[in-house]
Amino acid sequence: MGIENAKGEIFLTLDDDVEFLEPDTLQKLVNTFKSDNKIGIVGSIELREPNQRVPKGPDPLPAETGRISQNGEFNTAFGWIEGHGITEVDHVRSAFMAIRMDLFKLVGSFDEIYDAMGLGFRYETDICMKIKKIGFKVVVNPEIKIWHKVAKRSHGFERGKGFKYFYYANRNHIFFMRRFFWKKNSFEKLIMDILRGTRRCPGIKQGIIRMRNDFNFMWPIYILASISGKILGYLRYSKYGS
Repeated sequence: MGIENAKGEIFLTLDDDVEFLEPDTLQKLVNTFKSDNKIGIVGSIELREPNQRVPKGPDPLPAETGRISQNGEFNTAFGWIEGHGITEVDHVRSAFMAIRMDLFKLVGSFDEIYDAMGLGFRYETDICMKIKKIGFKVVVNPEIKIWHKVAKRSHGFERGKGFKYFYYANRNHIFFMRRFFWKKNSFEKLIMDILRGTRRCPGIKQGIIRMRNDFNFMWPIYILASISGKILGYLRYSKYGS
């Protein structure tokens, strides 16, 4: 509803536990878009404390900074970009994600295929990749910093915990990977993902590692949920993907 009624040139998504620390945050955002007419999406550096100091990142920046690998690993070390100026990446966080409205509408807005009982996972990275596919840049401006307080969730679709999380996160993740990265040998890559997976979307190996580290014996159920979600995501793309 917000998207349908928005009239501005820039569409900004914010989490409800985000606070701006500087009065010129939005001006910096506008100036970032003005600096290059090929910029389609702008992200920020997130702070966990309002007075957190961010040291300059390694020089040169590692090639994987802000990138998505063919194995489905998402590099979220946006803090590395500090001191390096506006930097092109593959994705930014929806806690602070600004999108040119004309491009947002051109690529079809957020894809409701990622809906998970009213919540979502990978929908924001999907829009980033769509913007990149039409020839525009996704960037992080390290001069824009926000305080992301990371509100606690006591129940429901928890990030990293719970049967529903692992099922829907893996379903959406595999759909996303098939859409943008797994154009060849997709079934082989699914099998590898089931066997290994990533931290956010674990397979058998990652699940066993986390079970040992967390001392949580619910992990066999979480692994089963993850595998089920991965298989459904793969089949879902075969039916609805493009």
